[in-house]
Amino acid sequence: MAVRIISSLIGLPLLIFMVYTGGIPLLVTNMVLAIVGMKEFYMSMFKKRLLICYLGYAFAIILYMIIDMEGTKGIMAICSLFLISLMMVLVFQFPKINIIDCAIAFFGFFYVALLISFVYQVRHYSYGRFFVWLIFICAFGCDTFAYFTGTLFGKHKLVPTLSPKKTVEGAVGGVLGAVILAYIYSVAVSKLFFLEDINIVLLCTIAGAAGAVFAQLGDLSASAIKRYTGIKDFGKIIPGHGGVLDRFDSVLFTAPAVYFVMLLLIK
Repeated sequence: MAVRIISSLIGLPLLIFMVYTGGIPLLVTNMVLAIVGMKEFYMSMFKKRLLICYLGYAFAIILYMIIDMEGTKGIMAICSLFLISLMMVLVFQFPKINIIDCAIAFFGFFYVALLISFVYQVRHYSYGRFFVWLIFICAFGCDTFAYFTGTLFGKHKLVPTLSPKKTVEGAVGGVLGAVILAYIYSVAVSKLFFLEDINIVLLCTIAGAAGAVFAQLGDLSASAIKRYTGIKDFGKIIPGHGGVLDRFDSVLFTAPAVYFVMLLLIK
């Protein structure tokens, strides 16, 4: 527990600084987390290094290099080119590389590199410097409230085959807790800043609810992968927490949720 707290005290201020700064520092941080997370995922699935893993890392770097310049069209182009490249490898490396390997490689790119890129995309969307914090309020706030609510009131198991300790009561408590935190944050932002043509309270409340639901789906999805592969943690890079995917599994789902809420509510 002491190691977990110490690593949080070191890592959390660094994360806050990078998100607050935005720009190139956040882009590079985002990219590094993506590549490390992809490596953890690939190693959990393949148990060894394959050519297509390095191809995945290369396309992840390209994705982050063009994400500002090309936007959605660029992302679609990179995903398409990566898939075509995987098929080329399949043709020339078969049967050493098979279609399942290619599917896993593409999924890892999409699941980790693309989804976590929404942290950067939210930060650089309209008024993103205010709303990017909702990603972490939802993810970490939901986790905290779910833990305490589940500990105090939990009786009905949520998904016992994946996470025996998670309960329905804890899940509901996590969503409510995240909504409350998001609402408090919205009130604070409303009093300190004027954001034209934006209902801050509505946006934050909806993002809080959606983000909390997706945060728990992200956590359970990661648990399903670990159950399937028979591992306890994805890695050991963060002392006391495990790997990047162990710490940011909920963020992978929360960041896109917040982005699409902003897309709908910010004109």
